[in-house]
Amino acid sequence: LLIADGLLLIALILQILLASGDKVKIYELKDQPDEISITSPDESFTLVKEDGHWFVGEKKYPANDDYVENLLDSLKSVKVMDKVAIANNEVTINRYELNEGKNILVQAKKEGKVLRTLNIGKESTAGSQSYITVDEGKDIYLAGGSLTSTFSKNLSYFRSRNVYSLDKEKITSVTINSENGKSWTLSKTGSGDDVSWYTNVADLVIDASKAADWVKGIASINTPVWHDDSDLSGGNKLLTAEISCGSTSTSLEIYEIPAKTEED
Repeated sequence: LLIADGLLLIALILQILLASGDKVKIYELKDQPDEISITSPDESFTLVKEDGHWFVGEKKYPANDDYVENLLDSLKSVKVMDKVAIANNEVTINRYELNEGKNILVQAKKEGKVLRTLNIGKESTAGSQSYITVDEGKDIYLAGGSLTSTFSKNLSYFRSRNVYSLDKEKITSVTINSENGKSWTLSKTGSGDDVSWYTNVADLVIDASKAADWVKGIASINTPVWHDDSDLSGGNKLLTAEISCGSTSTSLEIYEIPAKTEED
């Protein structure tokens, strides 16, 4: 009896899988998009690919390629299961939150031609599926994967966390200008193993190893989160740093943001 029960259970599982397999439909893209626009209740922005790199927003901030690839994977192959309704009236559209102000509208383009349009509504009760319409179709499907979560990320999320990145070997000098009027410069001569460091501060001998480590530490800076200029309100400017690297110069303005509470 136990063996028979096991066989019946296996048969039942196979029937469910086969039945569900008949309902699955996959929308695939043949072309690679070079533009993705996302309009959500919170904001609208566009990701564009130029010269092999992705940029986000009107100011074309460098984008995090890994995060963009995740979007592309979701757009290239959209798996839909059951057709749950038809978006032919306001009540139905509102029920699945496919209406403006609730939905997320995504368009993928190549050279200006629309390749894919996704209208993404609310998540299912389980939270691992989303209600969507595809392209110009009116059919409302239950899509596999949480497309709502994937495409609800804001512009800042897609920005690269790299503030700047310089070749440490090409950095020739760093000048620090403090707000208190004091300034000093660290400079390098030579290259490879024949490198020496010096400063404009009189009678000061530079430790070459410490200088090299410090320059390496400031050659690249990342940020965990981006802020706009308004976040500097009340900040105290401490210094300006000028980094000469090859034929370019990078300027940093360093602010100290006062703590709002004793714990900050």
